Amino acid sequence: MKRIMEINNKPRGFTLVEILVVITILAVLAGILTVVIGNVLDSGRESQTRATLIKIDQLVEDRMRAFRIAKERSRFDDEIRDLSNSWASGPTYKKDLIEVCLHKHYIGRYFGMDSLLNPPSAEVSTQKAIEAYASEILYELLTKGTIDGQNPVPQFSITATETDFSSLEVGDTDGDGKLEFVDGWGNPFRFYLWPTFLTHPNGTALVNGNLFLRLYIPAAADKPATALDSDPDDPKGILTLATSSELGVLNSSGAFAFTFDDSVTPPEPHHFDTYHALVVVSAGQDGILGVKEFNDSILAEPIADIDVAETDATEPDHVYNSAMNDDITNHQATTGGN
Repeated sequence: MKRIMEINNKPRGFTLVEILVVITILAVLAGILTVVIGNVLDSGRESQTRATLIKIDQLVEDRMRAFRIAKERSRFDDEIRDLSNSWASGPTYKKDLIEVCLHKHYIGRYFGMDSLLNPPSAEVSTQKAIEAYASEILYELLTKGTIDGQNPVPQFSITATETDFSSLEVGDTDGDGKLEFVDGWGNPFRFYLWPTFLTHPNGTALVNGNLFLRLYIPAAADKPATALDSDPDDPKGILTLATSSELGVLNSSGAFAFTFDDSVTPPEPHHFDTYHALVVVSAGQDGILGVKEFNDSILAEPIADIDVAETDATEPDHVYNSAMNDDITNHQATTGGN
């Protein structure tokens, strides 16, 4: 009698070790996928931020051009003549000095510097409000041609922009009903009109001071020292040439929104004979602004949020490992990074 051998075809189960190996592999793959997705999202947010900054920068240039045209068309000549006539004596460069001071006065009013230097307490009552305030001013000026509903420089008209900004590029981060420009991470941009402390981080011309410029205004960092020691609004250095008594005459006239005095600390309205260019800043991926907020700075200027008094504070490793390194500005928005 033949014995029939039974063949058990029932599949063998996975061992605990095999299950753990599979789980480990899946966890590693999930982690890699999470990192990849996160990097892709951050790359997209950075690209969006740069695109928004390019649009903002173009509008700023349009406004600057309109301001220059207004000057060329002698829109301010009556005021220059009146101030000159009221100053019975004065230096041979009196007219040039008045023109420079009027330029500073109007460009400052134009971009809301008087509001930034003395903001209404209700507008900056919270940290969120402080972070959004400058961007709110810039948004209203560039999109509507007004600040707080008024033309800041009545001598010439400011038209509203036709540039479209998507809902991802504007927001109301502090909930005050006023829109501001926001970056790809939903944080408000900040802007600074006369950032001379980027050139003179500690109020003096530090040897490595151009590292701050390299991060925020890359093209300026490669300029010769003669260019960095020149004010684009005052290429003849008239403000430095003027004596304290001559500046005192103009300061006491009541014609200007700002005092002109480079002998005080901090200088007013900024360092004389120093390069500057309007800077719009995103805090970048980490959401930490690498410079101080306008109300925690000197004269609403971007002061590096590191201790520049430290021996190595302006050394490359210190600067590039700081919160400044991932900040994105309108001057390096097209460069693909720092």
